[in-house]
Amino acid sequence: MAAKKKPNVALLVQTENVYDIRRIVGRFVVPQEDGDLYGISWQSRFGDSEGIAHLADLEITAYVGDRDNFGPYKNGRVWGLGHSYGPNRIDSTEHARAIAHTLGKIERGLRDLNGSAGYLAEGDYHGYALRIAGILRVPTMYVRNFRRAQEMSGDRYHKVDGSGLQSYVHSVEHFAERKEYAQLNER
Repeated sequence: MAAKKKPNVALLVQTENVYDIRRIVGRFVVPQEDGDLYGISWQSRFGDSEGIAHLADLEITAYVGDRDNFGPYKNGRVWGLGHSYGPNRIDSTEHARAIAHTLGKIERGLRDLNGSAGYLAEGDYHGYALRIAGILRVPTMYVRNFRRAQEMSGDRYHKVDGSGLQSYVHSVEHFAERKEYAQLNER
């Protein structure tokens, strides 16, 4: 029997506004032929047998806006870069090992890149997301189209390169403190 082909994996970056906390969140997805993007879960059909379950619930995040009025981050500044596994029930040692292995790979990769390419500027979400995607060998990225772009094109997602991701983050920063922010992405 021939080995199953590993599905293409992409990073989907979008904004969230939950309880008035604004974030940029990147999650790993599997692009479909119809243009939709399926999330990866430990138990889904893109789980253990596909070799990508270790990416289930992994998020690359940053906050957008004021930082409790204590720091220098005013208006639409991006701050608080991080990566973590979202709320998840770890139900086996295999699952825990997969998460630990992936986090270790990211930590080693970031340490090596910081040493060879230098540290990223504070709030450089697109650089941070690109580094993690590169470490995990995920070359494809999408952003969720802003609502106006969705209305014009009919597409929920837009495939981007590093420059496109940077442009998306700058747009989020630009609109963060305006009333239009809530209309960027309804999530």
